[in-house]
Amino acid sequence: MRPLKISPAVVTIDSLPDEILRRILSLVTTKEAVATGILSKRWIHLWRSVSTIDFTGIRVDNIKSICLLNEFIDSVLASRDAAAGGSNFINTFLFDIYYRDADHARYSSFPYILKWLNLVLQHRLQHLRLRLDLRTPRWVNIDHFLPTLPISIFTCTTLVSLDLCWFRVDLDVRFLRIYERLIYTSIMRKFLVVL
Repeated sequence: MRPLKISPAVVTIDSLPDEILRRILSLVTTKEAVATGILSKRWIHLWRSVSTIDFTGIRVDNIKSICLLNEFIDSVLASRDAAAGGSNFINTFLFDIYYRDADHARYSSFPYILKWLNLVLQHRLQHLRLRLDLRTPRWVNIDHFLPTLPISIFTCTTLVSLDLCWFRVDLDVRFLRIYERLIYTSIMRKFLVVL
């Protein structure tokens, strides 16, 4: 009798379920995830339902690259909203960008950043990392160039972690009341968990 030969099952990446593919896409930058659309028809729209939006490792050197970046991020966020009718969950939003010219960033990019933040916060965002790297002359006061965080970050009930670098928080009376409430709620949760 001849021994039975069993060939190992061949698993291709295209045979994996969508949930696993979305998990894989969440491990790369959003630019790379969008680019996977050329792999097959199945992948064209898969990136739109990834729960991590990752704009990290980006360097913008001039006004043209800032405009291209703004258009790309606007397009990504609009495509995600259109694909899910505006109800697409965003677990993590990572934004880590180097701006060679602080003036260009201040006038051409920061208004967009605030708009994007307000948009992603509406999608039950849990983890937010915002990091800017601005190049300014040593004699310039950097505080004048930093964007001010919108108050919606501090009122977002789903936000679990916040990692900031080079953003400004204006502490006015409204913020202090909200901050007081957040601290009180946080303390009460910890106290109740301990009991």
